[in-house]
Amino acid sequence: MFTILFLFRIGIVSLLTGWFRTLPFSWAGSWLVMVPVPEVLVVLAVLVGFSGDKWTQARVGRVSVLLSGILALVLGLGFAFNWGEWFYRFFYRESVVLTQDLGLLPGMVNMLLEGSGGPGAIVSVATFLVVVVGVLGIGFLLLWLLSWKHEIAGPVRWILVSGLILSALGQYLFLPQDSPAILFVRSLAPAPALEVVDLPPPTDAVVVEVEEVEVPRAKALPDIHLFVVESYGHTLFSRDDYHQLMAPIYGAFEDDLFSQGWTGASGFLSSPAFGGRSWLADGTLLAGVRLRNQEAYDQYSQSGARNLSNDLGDRGYYRLLAAPGTQFSTPEWVSVYDFDRYMLEKDFEYRGPFITFGRMSDQFALSKAGIALGEATITQNQPQMAMYILANSHVPYETLPEYLPDWNLGDGSVYRQEGKLRQFRNNWLWGGEFPEGYIYSMDYELTTIRGYIERYVDPESLVIIVGDHQPRIPISERESTYSVPFHILSREPDVQKYAEEWGLQPRMVPGDEPEPHRGMEDFSSFLTDLLDSVYPQEPTVERE
Repeated sequence: MFTILFLFRIGIVSLLTGWFRTLPFSWAGSWLVMVPVPEVLVVLAVLVGFSGDKWTQARVGRVSVLLSGILALVLGLGFAFNWGEWFYRFFYRESVVLTQDLGLLPGMVNMLLEGSGGPGAIVSVATFLVVVVGVLGIGFLLLWLLSWKHEIAGPVRWILVSGLILSALGQYLFLPQDSPAILFVRSLAPAPALEVVDLPPPTDAVVVEVEEVEVPRAKALPDIHLFVVESYGHTLFSRDDYHQLMAPIYGAFEDDLFSQGWTGASGFLSSPAFGGRSWLADGTLLAGVRLRNQEAYDQYSQSGARNLSNDLGDRGYYRLLAAPGTQFSTPEWVSVYDFDRYMLEKDFEYRGPFITFGRMSDQFALSKAGIALGEATITQNQPQMAMYILANSHVPYETLPEYLPDWNLGDGSVYRQEGKLRQFRNNWLWGGEFPEGYIYSMDYELTTIRGYIERYVDPESLVIIVGDHQPRIPISERESTYSVPFHILSREPDVQKYAEEWGLQPRMVPGDEPEPHRGMEDFSSFLTDLLDSVYPQEPTVERE
């Protein structure tokens, strides 16, 4: 009976420290969750080795306390790494990198607390203390479950210890991808250096050495409005139920704008992110380099490389970044992604209720950004480029705003009125109305963009709409790709022609493009080449 109960306890600890094996990257099947991970076998070997009289006598001594603390730390870290690995594999489809991802915990805590203080020193220290206490607490609980209460005869004891160590060693040799320790050590290894290719500056002006020449007037550079829509993913087209619900939404978008002279072309781009970590996609759009993980993102942020924001600045654009879901930006980020004005959460001066991720409604944020661009037009005689990071389509799809056609939003207090918010039975961990909330948020975002175009956008502008990544599973299918929709709208026929030659399909609904889709890192060259092709600037003329 004791043996059966002990094996049962080993099984519980194995499940708690090996659950990530249910989502393997390799051939390893989910059945491996029933095999104790090597770290558990090593702890068992230590406990069995000290199961005799000497261990019993030393239980209250310093050696016992120190050894217990070490073993608890090993088990606690194994448990923490296991669930971090499972979470990342399930939601982001890649392994956790503790050296990079632990630094994101304060921001995640602040997000779950609905932005109640910012990821400052207090939140960071509190998060660190909670993690340490939690890891050690769970470690001691697992150690208690594994603790060996009975003395084992010497020869049997060492045979058992040897067998446990050999079993652990065998797993390290033959199943290294399924050991938390090996995965952790691998995560410490530096990633390959990011290959950064600077965007070239705009072509130098052509000097024509003639007495006098009349040059045809070049097309003026268009304003550019880039809408990055949270969780706007390929699943809207790969899932039949979503596709049917979205058809009338796209139809209304086309009927409204196309009747005013706009034309559109659409396709898909492959995002570097899945289910979250939007900043990897935002950075990739501008960088022209695929920022595949946090380490690549940090490398690029410190590289000082040229990118799309620099290129547009060299062309004379006034550049605005509107990111209502971002609380702060680092000096390194600002030095690389160079905008003339940054509008982050506090800059919008929102006074309404908390609305999903981003705190405020995207319609409110866009109205403030539109006003800011209008003010810049008065003082800056420049073409404008605005990048809007929309956030209301972020999980959990719980509290979402109604679209207000009159755009009379004031300071946001209007959303405190009855009927201005929609509630869905969802939360951060699970949801009874995930599909309903997700489709509603997509309808809201596209309707808001359409209204913004009609109210704030110059008819000669370029409008670009792109998703940042797929929504997390189970909103996306298990077999979902990394692709996101990509649309470009314009009233200039040559833009439509260029977009179709690049591979986009006419109208707002992308065609059934075969995979693999172009990478999101191709976007910056797409835009700069379009400007060079459709809007070439007139050459400089020298007169003798």
